Amino acid sequence: MKNPEEIAKDLRRKWQSADHREAFLLGEDALPLRINIGKPSPDTFRNDPAKLRAHLSAWRNVSIGHVHWESVRYQSGAEPLDIPVAWELSTLDELAFATADSDTVASAQRLKRLIAAVDVQFHRVIVRRLSLHEAQAEDDVVAMAWLATRLEPGCGMGRPLRAVGADHPGVDTKFLERNQPLLKAFLDARFEGQCSPQGLTQFLGCVEEGEHWLLVVPLDEDLLPFARQRVRATDLAKTALPAPNILVVENEKCVHQLPRLEGTVAILGAGLNLEWLAGAAFDGKRIAYWGDLDSWGMAMLARARTWRPGLTALLMDEATFQSLKERAVVEPAIAGPDAPANLFPPEESLYRVLVTAERGRLEQEYLPVDRVHRALREWRNSAPNPYE
Repeated sequence: MKNPEEIAKDLRRKWQSADHREAFLLGEDALPLRINIGKPSPDTFRNDPAKLRAHLSAWRNVSIGHVHWESVRYQSGAEPLDIPVAWELSTLDELAFATADSDTVASAQRLKRLIAAVDVQFHRVIVRRLSLHEAQAEDDVVAMAWLATRLEPGCGMGRPLRAVGADHPGVDTKFLERNQPLLKAFLDARFEGQCSPQGLTQFLGCVEEGEHWLLVVPLDEDLLPFARQRVRATDLAKTALPAPNILVVENEKCVHQLPRLEGTVAILGAGLNLEWLAGAAFDGKRIAYWGDLDSWGMAMLARARTWRPGLTALLMDEATFQSLKERAVVEPAIAGPDAPANLFPPEESLYRVLVTAERGRLEQEYLPVDRVHRALREWRNSAPNPYE
């Protein structure tokens, strides 16, 4: 037989379990909860009347929920005895108060208020992952859930994260800093776990705060006094490189695929931060862009054209994708359902192919080196962009 204190202790333990907590708050069949108390044994009835009296007294004093009693006849007793056999808790409030723990009561009441205030798609995050929001004000949690319903993959369009927050009333830099883990969890719930593997900044299409350093690699001997060097984007924007041809490459890891090209300097690792292309240092240069064949790569190409409309896209066409699509993988999150501005018509068509394909991501490093060398050399010796 169990006394109220023992059951209260068990309920407190269950409340700390995410599975039980989710069942209590979100399950359809968890409440009312009927807890078996257990009957005193004949030995207790016969040999320990003090313990039996204390047990019965404890249950008579329970005012939470409903205690079910049953008339039981013991062989050693003259008359049947009313025995508590089950404790029924019909509501979350009753369950919380039955724990006899003020922290559990406060937690249950807080979760009830949050569930009522945020979109249903975030309820499991709220209930299961207490550590993400227990230290935050309820208003902040509600505001972050509201923000998560308004953000889309790539919506940052190369801006800092704080600038994206500034688009929404009441969201400042410190607010985002305090609540980034919670925002990622909400976005994971909304976009099927796609945010956390990429990180919030990349998922939203933002750039990291602070200086952005790019890898500069001369592809011709004696152009620069180094084989490769990191240079700040701000310096590149105002310092003309001693080469007529500039090759912009999305990912640094592709440096080993680059051939020797006369009069050419490669700049690698720009990602979405391409504003430096607007610098006067690139006026008069012949510029090419090579990125991943996926929606994000096409979005970066479009962004580069914002500042350099005449640049040439290399190895970013449907023929390349179709010929190597067996090497493609699933893109975790697309940059958006619609092709961005500044893509040419064949590129817009390719974008639609990529975002609707089951495996719509062909990363640069999976392109055969000889094919990369051929395309880059053809560009080096070619006429201007054929789409112009």
